[in-house]
Amino acid sequence: MKIEVYSLLLILGIAALLFADRKNIERRGIVFIRRTRRFLGFINSVSRYGKFWKVAGTVSVAVCVLVMIFTTATVFQTSFKILKGEVKTSQAFLLLPSAEKDVRTQGPLLLIPVWLWLLAIAVVVIPHEFFHGIFARVERVRIKSVGLMVAAVIPGAFVELSEKALEKKPVPSRLRIYSAGSFANFVTAAFLFLFTWLAVWPALTGPGVVLTAREGSELWESGFRSGVVTEVNGVPVSSDYREMASGNFLSQELGTPETVTFEFGGKKFSAGFEDVRTGPVTRVDPGLFFSIVNALTFLWIISVAVGAINLLPIYPLDGGQIFRAAASGISGRAEELTRFVSVLTLGALLTLFLPSVFSG
Repeated sequence: MKIEVYSLLLILGIAALLFADRKNIERRGIVFIRRTRRFLGFINSVSRYGKFWKVAGTVSVAVCVLVMIFTTATVFQTSFKILKGEVKTSQAFLLLPSAEKDVRTQGPLLLIPVWLWLLAIAVVVIPHEFFHGIFARVERVRIKSVGLMVAAVIPGAFVELSEKALEKKPVPSRLRIYSAGSFANFVTAAFLFLFTWLAVWPALTGPGVVLTAREGSELWESGFRSGVVTEVNGVPVSSDYREMASGNFLSQELGTPETVTFEFGGKKFSAGFEDVRTGPVTRVDPGLFFSIVNALTFLWIISVAVGAINLLPIYPLDGGQIFRAAASGISGRAEELTRFVSVLTLGALLTLFLPSVFSG
């Protein structure tokens, strides 16, 4: 099915849902808002553990300020390198759904399967907004409503706070509320990473490592093609989720050896490490296995990325709110300073798209 048809069906589906609930929908331009108070009871019940959330809030501020400094410095450093011509590859992409089953780039766009796109929005947005709500209630800021929204065809969620009550709170309270969203994204990412590493990966993989000879190599010529090996260089081996990034599924036990020796089918083989490809032993179809693991990996990576980008000092992002609240505690010109820093940082961020835009 062509992407144009797929996109049209997605738009029609969202339009149908909006039409069916039209009596409760508020429209602001291309943004459709559905408010409710249904989840306020849940937020209030969770926020009763005030002492825990106070400590968590203090930790979130420290974590988010450090991430803000690091991310902002990285954006400006990369921006300067792009403008000087030292970096010619894309550093930023706009994430959009695609009818294709594989992740691919197209100019400044990163296109992912629509099911993964919708799942990513849910994983990123729901914890983000609920943490804002929980921390707001802990700081005794009134929540006016929670709800869902659709901007054009992009779904989202929100927690609407009383701005007047929020502005009256001391700086530390506001910092805890503003940092809560990105902190939730980092907590979600940590959970997904640990869940994939400690639960999903062990459940779907077996002992040993799949070794495959590169065609034309000495190992290939010796008659070995591919097989499961449980011991390499005299050391028991098995694959580990943390080895996925490098693709070297022997690194936990062996590092990166120059040569590998192993036994397979009653014969001993020896080869240069570069002549061998490594992979996990899967208990399910390899295609299904990598679909599950890659999806979970994408979700925790996008949670970290969105949480970090949201902390850039660009108003009205949470990072801009944090910057403005902190500036108000030390300067009488917090609004002007926030606008200046926001424009400067936004310009640096947009610069990251230049290589992909001009390369087509």
